Amino acid sequence: MLLLTLVGFVGFYTGQPSESEHNHIRERWEAERQNHEIEVEKWHKDRDARLAQETGEIDRFKREEHNLVVRKQEMIADYTLKEERWLQKMDSYQAKEKDIIRRQEEMENLYHAKEQAWRQKIASFEDEWQRMIDNENRKRERARLYWDDIQGDEYCLANGRKKYTARLANLTPSLDSMEACKFTSITLNGVTYDRPISCENTRSHGVRGHWIADNEGICAAYWEYVKIKVSVPIHHRS
Repeated sequence: MLLLTLVGFVGFYTGQPSESEHNHIRERWEAERQNHEIEVEKWHKDRDARLAQETGEIDRFKREEHNLVVRKQEMIADYTLKEERWLQKMDSYQAKEKDIIRRQEEMENLYHAKEQAWRQKIASFEDEWQRMIDNENRKRERARLYWDDIQGDEYCLANGRKKYTARLANLTPSLDSMEACKFTSITLNGVTYDRPISCENTRSHGVRGHWIADNEGICAAYWEYVKIKVSVPIHHRS
């Protein structure tokens, strides 16, 4: 009789949360969602500002490249003028002509070297910019993820602790589902957990995460006491 009474007592205090507790959880989740939307909007604005700044950098690189071409033309024009004056004063036209050709080749080589360096710099910058955009896109996709179908186990796991599971929502084909699961946070009983203790791809029910949550009010401190009392065998008198 004592064993049946204690088992019934445990079942009463390890049941499902009340409607008011559910409402409280939904209100906290709605506040978290609204804060998340504000952060996403701020992130978009910051990203647009960065993209505008980087576009300006590319335009500046192109202007500098154009200025380099103009400078080259000016240098060649100036050099040609000096060459004509110099040729008028030189007795050995052939010797001086070779020197002019050599200097002109050096100038061309210098220009091509600078031009190549600029092109490589611009190409490297554009590659880095594209990588940054790809990373930002992946971050934006991850930011839209959230946990749905949050379910707690029927029974307590330990004193004040209960196991929860939830389904990861808003997954896109471009994301690694298991990696996304590992790095998506959840808030349970007012405590935010950065990642689940484990993830599984159930296929038919999607990717699900598992947590052991603390601060479970229905899993009170007396749970351990009741558990110990239930496990003690009852000896009948002969």
